[in-house]
Amino acid sequence: MKYLLDTNTVSYYLRGSAATVKHVQGQKPSALAISAITAMELAYGAEKRGSKTLTAAVQGFLSGIQVLSFDQEAARKAGVVRAALERIGVTLTLADSQIAGHAMALDLILVSTDSAFKRVRGLTVKDWST
Repeated sequence: MKYLLDTNTVSYYLRGSAATVKHVQGQKPSALAISAITAMELAYGAEKRGSKTLTAAVQGFLSGIQVLSFDQEAARKAGVVRAALERIGVTLTLADSQIAGHAMALDLILVSTDSAFKRVRGLTVKDWST
């Protein structure tokens, strides 16, 4: 495993964004994973919209990718990330702090379009939307 896909990357993929689809499909399935936090955000988004089509797409995606459990080390790293950013006046949501911490705990490259992640010291971020 090499890449941790952020929620927005999965959303681009599910919407059929050509660049994102090309990047995702260009990887071996074993090189890709998502955090359990991303799985929660996807479930929340589908439930909030009340769309059977979106719910089915999310469930199909989740059945084909490794979902990583959020463990104690990921929690510790997430806390460090959030506190470090707050010290410099940058606010990162709880979920994004958790996703960043999870990627760092497992030494994975985070794939995201969210520029706030680029301010996280020690986190490698790639954008597959272009």
